[in-house]
Amino acid sequence: MKFFIVKLLLISLLIIAVTSKFDRSKLRSLSKAHSKSKSQARTHLKTTWWVRPLIKTAKSYHSFANLPYCPGDVINQLACPLCTDILDNSFEVYKFYKQKIDGYNFTFVLLYSTNRNELVITFAGPRSPDPVFYSTIYSRGFRQLPGHPDISIENTYMDVYQGRFQKKLFKYIKQYNQEFNIEEAKHKYIFVGHNFGGSLSTLAAFDMVAKKLVPVVSSLDSPMVYSYGALRIGNEVFVNQTNALFKVIRVVKNGDMYPRLPACTWSPSINKFRCEEEADYHRREHTTKPELYNYIQNYYGIRGGREASHSALYDGYRGASFLQKSEKSGTQSEGPAETGWSYGQSNPGYTVNNLGDPFDSIGRTNDGGKVTYSQPLGAEVLFSNNFKRHTICSYYYGIPNCEKGMAPEFSMDNGRDYFNSDLTDC
Repeated sequence: MKFFIVKLLLISLLIIAVTSKFDRSKLRSLSKAHSKSKSQARTHLKTTWWVRPLIKTAKSYHSFANLPYCPGDVINQLACPLCTDILDNSFEVYKFYKQKIDGYNFTFVLLYSTNRNELVITFAGPRSPDPVFYSTIYSRGFRQLPGHPDISIENTYMDVYQGRFQKKLFKYIKQYNQEFNIEEAKHKYIFVGHNFGGSLSTLAAFDMVAKKLVPVVSSLDSPMVYSYGALRIGNEVFVNQTNALFKVIRVVKNGDMYPRLPACTWSPSINKFRCEEEADYHRREHTTKPELYNYIQNYYGIRGGREASHSALYDGYRGASFLQKSEKSGTQSEGPAETGWSYGQSNPGYTVNNLGDPFDSIGRTNDGGKVTYSQPLGAEVLFSNNFKRHTICSYYYGIPNCEKGMAPEFSMDNGRDYFNSDLTDC
């Protein structure tokens, strides 16, 4: 009997040991699978820590963004309100050009420093345009950037940039290059702009690099773009190619909603911009904003908004970061098919901020806030409204993890103040 009990105990211990070993092995496998999944997810979390040492520099260059809003005589004398804050006293005005389109002035100014071997080109749009001007930027469609068949730019930007504006810019930079013999000494090129001017500065930098007028010198971080509250510009291909060529530092104030257009449009009835949830326009048959539906399709082109399976999310899928195309076939009993643009469960909107802050099917966070996104162009540094704190944004599948809420409405002067100075004041 004793022998039988001992034998039974040994068998029980053996079973427990084998089971425990199996469980530990299973746990290790699950842990490895989880780690692998987490690791793969992190590969799509694009960090932009390279911008950290440049944040202080971005504050220095914001004074250049004030200058092109001023009249010609003020520009020539460097007498703008923020001109005393321009880096050092070594900069001089080289050339400037103003062009009037539909009653609005669009300006660029070239400033140079022989001490620094540096050329700063700063851009500005209209100082106080009719707010409808902003609403129409994204409703007038896109057109191809000459020489770049896959790149499309909004018609409003192209109307300003193409023609005399572009030719003058090309002429003046070429003249500078010849006069200062840039072949012998490397020169740094900085493009600067606020709001509409920030978008123009990015387009101009890309165009001048593509035309081989501005050389790319990685050791100097040249060219470099510093923009302040810049608006969206160009399609997805333009964003990707710009990021591959040079660095863009987008300084954005937390309360500045302009970079999140076109989700907001001017409402004369309340004398403010009104922002709407994606639910209002993500389906063609229900949309109250068909121009935004068209904008999204133009932004992503024929690749636009492909929906990915959950496994594809971790297999190198680089899908739409704004909205996804949603197609659901319907039956007679179910009613008509749902077609349009929305957030699918595999969309990075669910997994932004490393899976820590999920969004629902129309892009709202779990705190009930409404969410829209600016472009994943360069590095975004989001400042508090008093500019005492900042966050370096990371992008998860093109979505900045710092943009988690949007005001339902905002006033037209919302984006003027940067580093506690009105950049449009002159």
